[in-house]
Amino acid sequence: MDDTQLKQSEQEKIRSFIAIEIPNQETIQKILKYQAHLQASIGPLKLVAPELMHITLKFLGNIRISEAHRIYQIIQEKINQSFFESNQQYQSQFKGVGDFRKQVFFVKIQGQEELLQMLHEIIDEELFQNLNIMKETRPFNPHLTIARSKRRHQHSNSKFKTNSKPGQISYTSLKRKYINYDFGEWTISKVVLKKSVLTPKGPIYSNLIFK
Repeated sequence: MDDTQLKQSEQEKIRSFIAIEIPNQETIQKILKYQAHLQASIGPLKLVAPELMHITLKFLGNIRISEAHRIYQIIQEKINQSFFESNQQYQSQFKGVGDFRKQVFFVKIQGQEELLQMLHEIIDEELFQNLNIMKETRPFNPHLTIARSKRRHQHSNSKFKTNSKPGQISYTSLKRKYINYDFGEWTISKVVLKKSVLTPKGPIYSNLIFK
């Protein structure tokens, strides 16, 4: 690849975000059971596949390859080498459920909230100082998104309907049942930079790694 091609490649844009993955399979299995109950109660929903589940620290949108390279370096130097050196891990857990106006459904995080807030603030500051990427204006509210309402079947607060049939639990009852449910542990061991490719069948995520 000549210099011109290299410069063109570096100017290409990719959709990306910074996140923490969920490696705990037992925890994910419990979340999948809740997903199934949720779908039966209030579907149709777009369920998040288990391999795509993550906690977002910062959504970046479309960025240049050259920017992604620098962001990866910042994550490694300021986050992973500082907080997760020598395989350092932090234990949190997923406990309880919620929703945003019955459009986005999530599982709550309990434990290590200060760590997550710190990681978010460091990333926000470093990207602003080094790449002039604007800081978040909304308060950081970490959570695990597991489902979204399909556009053609909105669940507004004023006209909220469920799929409940005789013998099937309503969403109100389901939420009450899981309001303090302990889904299990979540091991925080590193922060990753992810690429997101949107397809008709849903997003495809992959980790970006630069040398």
